[in-house]
Amino acid sequence: MILMEIDTADSSIKKTYIYANSQIIAQHDGDHTANRYFYQHDRLGNVRQIIKPGVTQGNLANHYTYDPFGQLFATEFAETVSNSFRFTGQYYDSEIDQYYLRARQYDPHLYRFTGRDLIDGKFEEPLTLHKYLYCLNDPVNKIDPTGKWLVETHREFGDLGWGHDDNRGMATFDYGLLDKVKSPWDAKYRWMHFRSRDAIYAELGSAAGRGITSEFQELMHEWQDTYVHWDRRYRKEWGHISDPDTDKPTDPRNIKEYTYERCDITTKVWEQIWLRYNLSLDINGEVSEPSIFNISGAWLSFSPEASRWMIDF
Repeated sequence: MILMEIDTADSSIKKTYIYANSQIIAQHDGDHTANRYFYQHDRLGNVRQIIKPGVTQGNLANHYTYDPFGQLFATEFAETVSNSFRFTGQYYDSEIDQYYLRARQYDPHLYRFTGRDLIDGKFEEPLTLHKYLYCLNDPVNKIDPTGKWLVETHREFGDLGWGHDDNRGMATFDYGLLDKVKSPWDAKYRWMHFRSRDAIYAELGSAAGRGITSEFQELMHEWQDTYVHWDRRYRKEWGHISDPDTDKPTDPRNIKEYTYERCDITTKVWEQIWLRYNLSLDINGEVSEPSIFNISGAWLSFSPEASRWMIDF
């Protein structure tokens, strides 16, 4: 995805930003012909370095070091290229010294949001009742790019859906993305999180067959939500919203039903189907044209039980 910052005075392009999986990866000082700079992130998506083209030692343009809540260490901060994206990769408003997180602003010096939380908390989880707390006081492991809800689920399933990781790089899919852009608390999108697996099954197969990455990862998220929050018969349609105490892999009912284990296994099955549709490697390891999918082919290796879990109740 490409976004541009326009100068209102003469309508010229001030900046061009390049995104992948909702994460900024590069910018131009103007249009696409201007100098390009590349972003490097840590595991939370914090922008840690910006490098110049043809990077060598000494080509580091900017570097940032943050405390857990996003304050910059003055002695470990340098900026020679204008940049508005820093903590968790979000937009930093230098005029008010706060981060724009869509629903509200975040002040890293106060460790708090400056506006009230729009989402009701849960009495079973007292920290969620605090209207200004950032990431339940756990910014080392959680992010909140929307100012509404945390992002930390769904990336545990499968082999290809971790989004971005410093050690593994960029994944094929980001199964957590749907919760970033479409809230499960919003009635308008609730149906996307709790449809039945048999309703999603055909659409998943179609998305895999057509190689539509964004559609596949979104449907995969829906399928995962349905499996672990509803289809196992002991959940309500609201899933983790109405039954937070059982929304854990360690809950006895989850252990008895192998809910999270089965969800992980069958997510991997769907990933194999997507790859089988869209990738075919020759003997030299080169990617050739997509091959025709054959469920009985030896390339697909999963148990009959796993294939039944894809649609059973």
